[in-house]
Amino acid sequence: MDWLRQAAAQLREWLMQQAWLDAWQSSIAQTPDWALLVAGPTTLLAFALLLRITWPGSRTSDADTKPKVPQAQRQSRQPASANVAPPLAPTRKPAAVQPAALRAPGQMADDDEGNRSVRVFVSSTFLDMQTERNELVTKTFPALRAKYRARGVELFEVDLRWGITREQQERGETLPTLLAEIDRCRPYFIGLLGDRYGWVPPAAALTDKLKADYPVLAEAQGTSVTALEIMHGVLSDPETAARACFFERDPNWNWRATLNDADRAAATAEPEAARAKLGDLKAYIGRTSRVEAYARPAEIGPKVAAALDALLEARFPEADAPGAFEQTARLHRAYARERRRLHVGADGYMRDLNRWMETKDAAPLLITGASGSGKSTLVANWINAWRKAHPSHIVFEHYLGASPDSADPMQIMRRLWEHLNHATGESVALPGDGAELMDVSAALAQRLAQARVSAKRSGSRMLIALDGLDKLSSEQNLRWLPIAPGVHWLASSLPSEAETAARARGFEPLDVKPLVEQERRDLIAGTLKRWRRKLEPQHIARILQPAAAELAGSPLYLKTVLEELRVSADNARLAERLEDYSEARDMADLFDRVLKRLEGDCEPGFVAKVLPLIWASRVGLEETEILAITDASPLVWATLRNGLGDGLRDHQGRMAFGHDFLNQAVGGRYINSDEGKRLAHLSLADYFEMRPPDERQAEELPYQLRAGEAWDRLEALLLDLDHFHLLHAGSDSALWSYWLPLKERGRDPERLLCHAFALRCGEAERWSVEENKLASALADFLKFTGASGQPSVQLAENRVASLRRLFAFDAITAVASIHLASLLEQSGRLEEAEEIYRDALDTMERGIAEPDNEAVAFALSHLAALLTRTDQFAEAEPLLRRALAIGEKIFGPEHEKVAAHLNDLAVLCGDTNRHAEAERLLKRALAIDEKTFGPENPKVATVLNNLATLYLATNRDGEAEPLLRRALAIDEKAFGSQHPQVATDLNNLAVCLVQTQRFNEAELILRRVLKIWQLSFGSIHSNVAAAYDNLAELLSSTDRFAEAEPLYRQALETYEKTFGANHPKVALRLNHLAQLLCKLDRHTEAEPLLRRVLAIDEELYGTDHPDVAGDLNNLAALLMDTNRLAEAEPLLRRALDIAEKGLALDDIDVAMGLNNLATLLRATGRLAEAEPLLRRALKIDEESFGPDHPNVAIRLNNLAVLLVTTNRHAEAEPLCRRSFAIMKASFGADHPQAQTTAQILEACVRALKA
Repeated sequence: MDWLRQAAAQLREWLMQQAWLDAWQSSIAQTPDWALLVAGPTTLLAFALLLRITWPGSRTSDADTKPKVPQAQRQSRQPASANVAPPLAPTRKPAAVQPAALRAPGQMADDDEGNRSVRVFVSSTFLDMQTERNELVTKTFPALRAKYRARGVELFEVDLRWGITREQQERGETLPTLLAEIDRCRPYFIGLLGDRYGWVPPAAALTDKLKADYPVLAEAQGTSVTALEIMHGVLSDPETAARACFFERDPNWNWRATLNDADRAAATAEPEAARAKLGDLKAYIGRTSRVEAYARPAEIGPKVAAALDALLEARFPEADAPGAFEQTARLHRAYARERRRLHVGADGYMRDLNRWMETKDAAPLLITGASGSGKSTLVANWINAWRKAHPSHIVFEHYLGASPDSADPMQIMRRLWEHLNHATGESVALPGDGAELMDVSAALAQRLAQARVSAKRSGSRMLIALDGLDKLSSEQNLRWLPIAPGVHWLASSLPSEAETAARARGFEPLDVKPLVEQERRDLIAGTLKRWRRKLEPQHIARILQPAAAELAGSPLYLKTVLEELRVSADNARLAERLEDYSEARDMADLFDRVLKRLEGDCEPGFVAKVLPLIWASRVGLEETEILAITDASPLVWATLRNGLGDGLRDHQGRMAFGHDFLNQAVGGRYINSDEGKRLAHLSLADYFEMRPPDERQAEELPYQLRAGEAWDRLEALLLDLDHFHLLHAGSDSALWSYWLPLKERGRDPERLLCHAFALRCGEAERWSVEENKLASALADFLKFTGASGQPSVQLAENRVASLRRLFAFDAITAVASIHLASLLEQSGRLEEAEEIYRDALDTMERGIAEPDNEAVAFALSHLAALLTRTDQFAEAEPLLRRALAIGEKIFGPEHEKVAAHLNDLAVLCGDTNRHAEAERLLKRALAIDEKTFGPENPKVATVLNNLATLYLATNRDGEAEPLLRRALAIDEKAFGSQHPQVATDLNNLAVCLVQTQRFNEAELILRRVLKIWQLSFGSIHSNVAAAYDNLAELLSSTDRFAEAEPLYRQALETYEKTFGANHPKVALRLNHLAQLLCKLDRHTEAEPLLRRVLAIDEELYGTDHPDVAGDLNNLAALLMDTNRLAEAEPLLRRALDIAEKGLALDDIDVAMGLNNLATLLRATGRLAEAEPLLRRALKIDEESFGPDHPNVAIRLNNLAVLLVTTNRHAEAEPLCRRSFAIMKASFGADHPQAQTTAQILEACVRALKA
């Protein structure tokens, strides 16, 4: 046996050199040679290096090679309620397709873009008409543009106050630009007449070429530019003359007082000849056109608006608009047209999109990029080009932000449905107005399938484009979006929940990059060309070189600067404005400078008063709300609204910021402190608090009170049960988000709500039907919050008593009884809960004629879950399978309730070591829930936790951890960081971290779990006891025994108080404490604890139960540690006999039992008896785990050591090499497991050479 001592000495020397094993050096030194070599990788990973014989179903395991906390917590997923009163609705079938008027596939109403673009030329002299022009450009035209954009009309005013260079003026280059622009605007012309004739160009400016191009100029020498505009635009064209609008200002208006000093000095009196020419011009206009007088500039806006409105109404009457569908379609077409005017730098993206569209069964495509990078512009331009090239294709384009309800998922689906009807010529009825979101989604999936058949018949394709998913008003998880096969799905989004959801659902990204320099120049040149403007080269260079270099590549930056210059800068102030905008540090700063300009255009103080209100709102404010809060006139508000243009968007009838950059600018300029933010929210809260209770108040008021940190007012609102139904109508999670900060400040929602209900409703025997409904809603919400204390139990008991008095139909009471039993179960009162569950199931089966009813499945699931929890698997399994069968029969195989039944059955299969079946069930449940609820729903988190727990149980830690972290993120977002469900997620993650040896991180998490459960349940609760136990297990695993022992004892005491002295959970904790005492060599204290565990389990389960086998195994381990091998052997043989009787002969737990007995036989020199046991254990693990699993390597090592012991080195060597190869592939050659195997192999090779 010299080789054994030498090999053990080498292994011990190597182990003691490892820094990561410093804490275990005393254990390494004391471990016997044979135990050190036999245990090998197993004990290395357990960090104990003390041979512990273990057993299937016991509290430890010989193959469990890492420190562990108790089992990760699996979760049952029973339905929250059962529909027992009304009969079940029949399964919805696809609506019948009715023929309609024939239309080519994809053909929609004529867009008529050429005839729906209106350009209005504004003519006047310059200096004396600046006030009027400002009024028109900043107020009148934006208001008209907004009105007619809704009718699909694009209105554009041409005002050439700036953009003409000095050299152009001196060379007479302005006239061609002016006259050409007039031609583009025909027949819309507005002339403003004052008391100046205007600048007269030099004779050289009227070149022969110009006179040839514009015959009206032939005799125009000495004529002012303003007169030339009128002559060419109106007096030479009868059609224009009939539509032209002239407005003459009272000559008594002192316009010079409105000028600055420089302009006033330039506004010298004109000569008599000019005044005479002006008189002649006015007289001629008066004979040929209509002229309306006005007294002062403030009157010009309404007069021009009325005149233009009359012309536009005649051409684009609202009465001619078709139905609501076409009206909405026009809004989206107008939105798209607005983004199609100029598009640069997109050729590559257009080609990419073409290739994608030509690819059959292409994955959905998501256009991404920074805000302002041109995503919407790309979508609008490419779709327009594709539609023109493929007119027969069915193309649906939807722009979130184009209409008030365009961001509502329900309205998106309904609009798509109507579009499909129009495009295919079919008439398929939409779901009713009362249909739920997911019902409409399911029906739309069928409608898409029908439309796809229609498109296929005509040889066309289907394209659905959704621009701006980040603007969705709700449901950004995209669970409602039916990604039907055979359809090309295109979307765009900023970074958001919607973008994350789209990627999770298989959308592939197409990223829009910043513009390069030539593309920037093209954009500027194209914009100026469209406006017929020019900029000095130095001005263009300044735009291209902003102070913040990253802005230069942003189309939004370039367009914002150019638009601001066009609207707000005359020629004299152009350089000043440009310099100001170019100094912007970022887009938010640029918008801040725009806000500064707006402050000058609007009533003093109004901008700073209104925009913080929009900033503070939840999802925007209605215009009536803005006017009511600010007490402003509609005109004052309209000035600001129109001045911001696309900076504001109409969001379901509410005004919200169109760019996050504007939101940032408003926050930085007007709300620059936490106190300022709080006051902005409270000003809205004050307004909404005065309104009568309605849905709008319920949506906004609690949000504002929470944001304004008005905790007493928020608590009073949430406890006003007259508001509860309104507040609860949104969602449990929304209501909980308001309670959460109150709970964190010591205000217990369970106690407060139940007390408020008791004060309102009194004794249960007097509750009305409506009060029962309120109690039910309150109970549902408290269940969502995880509350299970005495107030909830009392509410549930009173509810059951009241229902029994009110209703003869016992099934309704049975559902309430199940809720009561669930609360009792959570509080550890298991026997009471089981009795109520059984009574409720019996009531359901007797009271409902149809045995395969949803309510029966509901009761079956709850009872089975409790039976599973109490290890009554044989009775629980048929109940779960029956519930699953009922669910599949009623709802079909892909329904969420089927997923709940699959989850519960999987938990049972995992508990009974049928891991492959459990995994299959859980994956099916996960697929159903992700499809139904989206990837970020707490129900998905439940299945993720259970699947990860299964992976942990089968040593697939790398697969488990990302699932656990994803589940934790989902639940923290849904419930907050202090919710009991979050603690469960954290506990499961800690199990994974321990198994992967990240003990420090795991300890921090387990301490956080303990605090959450103490806060949620108090000090005496099973979850708190579990937290004590888990933390103690971790500390014990890292040899911090002195810290672990009091926690073990605290856990044991809490379990005994909760469940009684003879409960299985008490037995488990007795075992944990005993194992700790064994590690401290306090075997005398440990032995009576282990014998008590054995007695409890034999009494509870009988003498042949697997848990009894585990107890025998653990007691045998203690006896071996104290050299009482003769006493240990019969215990091990009895344990193996129990396992072989109760489990399949090839069960992995049988393999562990074989290994344990073989270890004792080796220790007593009975190698011939040990060998067949080791070979049988090896065969079982190879068949169970596969030939390359680390457990197989352990078995190979153990068998190799025995062979070497009997000098059969030739047989041992290939086993050692195979074991090393497995360890190396699993953990790497430098991992301690692989190194230990290498030591054994080296000893074997040396023995062969010798």
